[in-house]
Amino acid sequence: MRLLWKSVDKMRCLRKRSTLPVLTFLLTALLFFNLYMNDGYVLEGEKRQLGETLIHPSSSDRYVHTFKDLSNFSGSINVTYRYLAGIPLSRKKYLTIGLASVKRKKGSYLLETIKSIFDQSSYEELKEIVVVVHLADFALAWCENVVQEITRKFAHHIIHFYMMLEDDVRCSRNFLTALKKVITSREGSYWVMMEFSKLGYIGKLYHSRDLPRLAHFLLMFYQEMPCDWLLIHFRGLLAQKDVIRFKPSLFQHMGYYSSYKGVENKLKDDDFEEDSIDIPDNPPAGIYTNINVFENYDATKAYSSIVDEYFWGKPPCTGDFFIIIFNKSTKISRIKIVTGTEDRQNDILHHGALEVGQKSVETKQGRQCTSYITLGEFKVGNIEINDVDHKIGFDIECVRIVVTASQKEWLIIRTISLWTTPPVGQLM
Repeated sequence: MRLLWKSVDKMRCLRKRSTLPVLTFLLTALLFFNLYMNDGYVLEGEKRQLGETLIHPSSSDRYVHTFKDLSNFSGSINVTYRYLAGIPLSRKKYLTIGLASVKRKKGSYLLETIKSIFDQSSYEELKEIVVVVHLADFALAWCENVVQEITRKFAHHIIHFYMMLEDDVRCSRNFLTALKKVITSREGSYWVMMEFSKLGYIGKLYHSRDLPRLAHFLLMFYQEMPCDWLLIHFRGLLAQKDVIRFKPSLFQHMGYYSSYKGVENKLKDDDFEEDSIDIPDNPPAGIYTNINVFENYDATKAYSSIVDEYFWGKPPCTGDFFIIIFNKSTKISRIKIVTGTEDRQNDILHHGALEVGQKSVETKQGRQCTSYITLGEFKVGNIEINDVDHKIGFDIECVRIVVTASQKEWLIIRTISLWTTPPVGQLM
C-alpha cells in the first residue's frame, strides 16, 4: 500500500471530512494497497519490490510535493503533501476506493473499514480493486503509526472509476460485482455521480476523468459547506439533475464516535444489505413501448435499478407491448418482472405474457425480433422465470411483455430484472 501524510498550508477543514485533501492528492499520485500480501494476492516480484520501497522516511524531502495546478485549472493551490509509503502497480485496475482519515478523540474505525473492503470481496474482485488511504491529520506520529499498522500494496495509476468512502464503513459481500453490474447496465447513459449509500460521503462513484474538476470544486468551496453537501451542487453543475441512487445500499456506516470533536453519530442506512448478491445484470439495451406514457415515467425507468424509478402508462389495450432489445444477443438465466407499487397496488398488468425473441432485423420502427416464444403468463401482476437458458435453444436478442387483455387501470412496471448466464469457469 502507498500511504501518505500531508500538510495543508493555510487551510482548515470544517468537519471530519478530509475528503478535500484526498481528492487533491488523487490527481497526481494515487496510493493503493492490498492487506493480504502474505496470502498470495501479490506476485513474488511485487513482494520484493514492496519490501524494498514500502516505507519512506518522514524526514526525507524527496517525498514532499506541492500542487501547482490541477489539470490546467487557472490559479495555484497552496497544498503540500508527503508520501509515507508507495510503489506503482504494473497495471491499471477497475475501481479505486478512496478513504480519508484523521485521529479521533474517541474510537478508531479505519482498520475495520479496510478489513471489510477485503473480507467482503472475492479473490477475483480483489484483482480489480485498489484502495487509497489519505492520513490527513497533522500529528505525524499518529500517521506513521497507522502506516506501520496498514501495510503493503499500492499503485500510481488512476483507474476507470473512483469511489469515495468514509473511514467508518462496513461493506456488503461482493460489492464490486454489484458495482460492475450497475455500471455495465448504464453503458451509453450520461451520469456524473452514482450513489450506493444514502449517507454522507459514503459510496459515491465518479468517473476518474471527473476527479480534477471535483477536487478543484471542493478546494474552492469547502469553507462554504461540508463536502458531502457540495457533491449535490457538483453533479448539478455537470448537468446531472436527478439523484442516481441504487438499492440495496452496498455500504453501511458503523462508527459511533464522530471525528468532529468526538460527538456521537448513530446514523445507519436502512437500505443496506450485508449480502446484496441478487442484483440483476440488465445488459445494455434499447427500451420501447407503444403504451401511452404518463408524464416523465418513461419506459427506460422500468429497466433501471435507481430508487423510486418506474414506468407508468395509461390503460393498455390488447396487443400493446413493452420490449427490450439488447445491444447484442445474450444468454439469460433468469427474468423477474414486478408491476404495481405499494401505493398503487391495482396498477398492475392484469393479463399479460412474457416472450423472448431472436433474429432481429432493421425496420422503419427500428430494430425488431422476427421470432418469439412465450415463457409464461403474469400472475397477479408479476412473473419470474428461472433457468431460461436451459428452456430455450438460442441466445436472446429481445424480451417482450405483451398485453393479452385490455384493462381500465393504468399500468406501472416497477422493475424488470434480468440475470445473464456467467461464462463457464467464472468465479463469483
